[in-house]
Amino acid sequence: MAETATILIPDISGYTEFLTETELVHSSHIINELLDAILAANTGEFVLSEVEGDALLLYHKGKPIEADALVRHCLRMFESFHKQLKIIERDAVCQCGACQTASNLSLKFITHHGTIHEIKVSQFTKCSGLDMVVAHRLLKNRISSDEYILATHTCFDFSSLEQSPGGLVWQRSSDQYPAIGSIEYQYASLDGVKKTIADPPRRINPVLELGEDSVGVEINAPMLEAYQLVIDLDKRTRWMSGEERLDRPAITERIGLPHVCLFRGLTVKWVAVKSDIGSDAITYVEEGRIVEKDLPVRASYILKRLGEQRTSLEFRLKWLCSPDGPREVTDMILADLKLSLATIKMLCEKQ
Repeated sequence: MAETATILIPDISGYTEFLTETELVHSSHIINELLDAILAANTGEFVLSEVEGDALLLYHKGKPIEADALVRHCLRMFESFHKQLKIIERDAVCQCGACQTASNLSLKFITHHGTIHEIKVSQFTKCSGLDMVVAHRLLKNRISSDEYILATHTCFDFSSLEQSPGGLVWQRSSDQYPAIGSIEYQYASLDGVKKTIADPPRRINPVLELGEDSVGVEINAPMLEAYQLVIDLDKRTRWMSGEERLDRPAITERIGLPHVCLFRGLTVKWVAVKSDIGSDAITYVEEGRIVEKDLPVRASYILKRLGEQRTSLEFRLKWLCSPDGPREVTDMILADLKLSLATIKMLCEKQ
């Protein structure tokens, strides 16, 4: 049955091609996290029809939503998107292209009101119809800004706004589309709104004791290459001796990221707490707790650049309790880490 509805498409853009597997995985993590942030700002007025790659297709059945409310709805989503981007940028420890260029991502909104047809497929509801096609075609337009709200006149006319939310400046335009013809619309850039979004509180970079118990290795590979392998949780079971399983959230590696590993039959809960990256040295630190023994521990990886293609990598262990953990546990961890560093050396040099 045909019904009228307001169609809303928040669309993320800005990623260029990624050349490595890590960047592809991390770009997917980042996009998914940002889509979740956009949805978190949805007050329930809109129903999610489907996720279309880097975009969401939302709709609200009935007559057009009041203009002021629709614009504010988009602005809430825009703010949630950029706040999450700022958190990712603040806390990122990964140096891959996806993580380092996430702040280049942009968000635009297409809004249109028209007729839709709901199609039930199993437990899912998909929307179709000519007005759905119109909304999607409007994603391609001549607007020079990367971030904006675009609304067709069936949605609202900006002249009806007594005072535009967010101080937006609206303009009229139109574009010609094959098989559809000319579509008139109005749009407002969100560049000014973006500048008003506050940065999250700065994280304090802690000064930490790294411990005296250590093992090390020299690797014939660039320092950043070795570092990327150390911090990549998805690859950790490939080199960590004694690690049987690792569970982590589907987000990119960053400060505050928790993960749980099963190590020699013991459950260890970890969190990344520090990453100092310099041109000649890197210090990466995780803190954790061996659950079954209730032992808090700090694991540090210290990398030093010995040359363009040579790196020293040292692992240090420090117990965060008094007295220290049992010596036999310390010796077991160091023995495993000695094998682990040898595997890192092999993987890096093989690449």
